[in-house]
Amino acid sequence: MGLLAESVASAISAIEAGALSISGVKTFITSPVVPDATTSAQAASYKNITDILNTSTGHDHDGSDSKKVDFSNLTGTLVTKWVKFAGADGAIQASSGVTSVVRNSAGVYTITWTVAFSNANYAVQVNGEGNASYPTNIDASIQRGGQAVGTLVVTTYNTTSAGVTDAYDYVHVIAIGT
Repeated sequence: MGLLAESVASAISAIEAGALSISGVKTFITSPVVPDATTSAQAASYKNITDILNTSTGHDHDGSDSKKVDFSNLTGTLVTKWVKFAGADGAIQASSGVTSVVRNSAGVYTITWTVAFSNANYAVQVNGEGNASYPTNIDASIQRGGQAVGTLVVTTYNTTSAGVTDAYDYVHVIAIGT
């Protein structure tokens, strides 16, 4: 056996025995067990995490649902407002947190949020699915000055002719904020 092979074999044996340390940090071949909380702060943190990520039900490898993570308790800056609407008329295909989409004119749409944001500084992503006439060279954006707490104005346009157009079969919008 060569020197490198002997070194690797020695390191593997040390890891398997649980005897290898790196700068005073113990390494393990398997995950160590995290001890129970010993302070009220640790207990509160643990409770908060288990309340948010409810793992009391779900799918596990044994066929049960014991490991399912329930994200319904999460709040804050998750995507709570989104919409997919038709470019031709603004008809909502699917949505959450959206009251309506109005086609103001060709390629210009106003989205009304069910519950207004606390301020107009929420993040927005806009994109879409091209249609047969414009499969490429199209884009979508927030209209300048069109982002308010209760509404959002989106524009779709042809990038080669710089014209506003109903260039998408469907427009997709997500908003993240509080």
